[in-house]
Amino acid sequence: MIEKKLSFKKQNLKITLLFVFLFAFLSVSFSYAEQQVWTGDQNNQCSIPENWEGGSVPSAGDDILLDSTSSEDLDWDESCPDTVNSFTQTEDYEGTVTIETVYEGEGNFNTFTINNDLTIEGGSWTHLANEDEQIYRLNIDVGENFTLGEEALIDVGGKGFAGGSYIDLTDGAGPGGSGRATEGGASGAGHGGEGGEGIDGLPPGSSYGDEIEPVDLGSGGGSGSIRDGGDGGGAVRINVGSMTEIDGDILAKGGDGNFAQMDSGGGSGGSIWITTHTIQGDGNLRVDGGKGTDYFDGDGLFIADSGGGSGGRLSIESETYYFEGSVSAAGGRGYQRGQAGTLNPMEDYFCDEGELETVCYISSHKSMSDRIAGEELVIQRGGLLEVQEAGEYAEFDFSKITVEDGGVIDSSGYGLNLMDTVTFKVLNSSSRIEVGGKFKEGNLSNLKIEGIFKVQNSITISNLSNLDLSGRFSTERDIELPSLNELDIWGDGLLKADGDIDLSSLPELDIEGRIEAGESIDLRSLINLTYSTRTDDMILADCGYDYDPPGYYPDRWNYVHDNKPLEVGEVR
Repeated sequence: MIEKKLSFKKQNLKITLLFVFLFAFLSVSFSYAEQQVWTGDQNNQCSIPENWEGGSVPSAGDDILLDSTSSEDLDWDESCPDTVNSFTQTEDYEGTVTIETVYEGEGNFNTFTINNDLTIEGGSWTHLANEDEQIYRLNIDVGENFTLGEEALIDVGGKGFAGGSYIDLTDGAGPGGSGRATEGGASGAGHGGEGGEGIDGLPPGSSYGDEIEPVDLGSGGGSGSIRDGGDGGGAVRINVGSMTEIDGDILAKGGDGNFAQMDSGGGSGGSIWITTHTIQGDGNLRVDGGKGTDYFDGDGLFIADSGGGSGGRLSIESETYYFEGSVSAAGGRGYQRGQAGTLNPMEDYFCDEGELETVCYISSHKSMSDRIAGEELVIQRGGLLEVQEAGEYAEFDFSKITVEDGGVIDSSGYGLNLMDTVTFKVLNSSSRIEVGGKFKEGNLSNLKIEGIFKVQNSITISNLSNLDLSGRFSTERDIELPSLNELDIWGDGLLKADGDIDLSSLPELDIEGRIEAGESIDLRSLINLTYSTRTDDMILADCGYDYDPPGYYPDRWNYVHDNKPLEVGEVR
């Protein structure tokens, strides 16, 4: 009987001790995750107790709250914990949070870890600015969900490598930094592509970095004679364990060249790399390059003598992809637009052979070999389509092709066969087409060129009826347009061939620009001339015209034969 009572007491003691242990454990656990509310009463430093409601600095595992209590900026550096339980910014918070994480090898604060949710509904996040070394970036690890509200922003634009200094006589910093121009018109920096060339002719910055796992800063643009180059974009790395919703903006854009009318180059875009289980939302992610220094003249025309920075690199790796927002890695505009950077996955829809009812959109760097096909091809926002490893011709099987806003088709090592294309437009002065071999077409009837269309070999467009030219259309051989019915040359438009130009069917000519031929120009059918009063409007031919156009007025239109102007009343 006594033994049973002792046994019963031992069991009660064990149960009591178990409850005491559980109570103590739960008490410690729940007290560990305290809520810390930011006030910023003293300054912006997270390590000052008076900056927090309750007067204590956050500990590892606390819940951080920024709300209507204060909109003072917050600097979170290595003196504060590198791990918290959750981090929340409400819509009422309007300040900027600077997370001072650094690259490996540059300090101890490499990653800011949030064990549960990161919610940014108001205000913004950024990292510290870099100079000539790659030190600071935004590196965040979120255990559960990441939400960026439509009023919130992550902006590391211009926080990458510094632009070149005209005072210190330095080039743009970084692997893609561009050189200093001595007479203005510097080139742009490279990253996801090459920078744009400036009028000074210096080589633009080169490309570098990883397309799938981008971590690098954007590089600095070249300085001009009296202004610094644009700074490169910063770098954002976010790893999320569960759901990512982006309705606001994440920006890592390169800085613009500093204004002085024709001077400094743009910085290149930086990096954004997001890994998550699921991504959704309709926000904006941009790693665009900065524009070269520009201004608008009295007529509202865009003028630039310096090159734009290239786009950076943006990568989203997600098992489930519901994101409906926009992504962009466009090159910055300038004297020559910077090349587009890289997007992973591609925002573009790129056509494979046989998809003849689709529209292909390209706004990044894409390569092709022998053939692409579809209903329509649109290359935009600094997109680059580069022909690699083709045969004699690269075949473009589309009914309509538009290259705009700095887009590029680079077939500089191959010929170009447009097959059944009816309409081809090269819009905006910064867009260009480069063809290394022959230019071949089947049914092209309408061609509009505002940019540059350069062909190394002869140009023969048998069925072309309408050419609208305010850009440059040129070849090192001959141009044959035997069916041309309408030719309008506007502004600084130039039609140029080192050999002959055949315009034999042209009945009318409306010209403000120039036609230049190294050999002869055939204008046998010309009846009507519409000319400008500008003194540089002219037709040039080193070896004369095959046919003198009837009804011309040599005293009002400056024909040149053997580089000598026709006198009034003179016939050759």
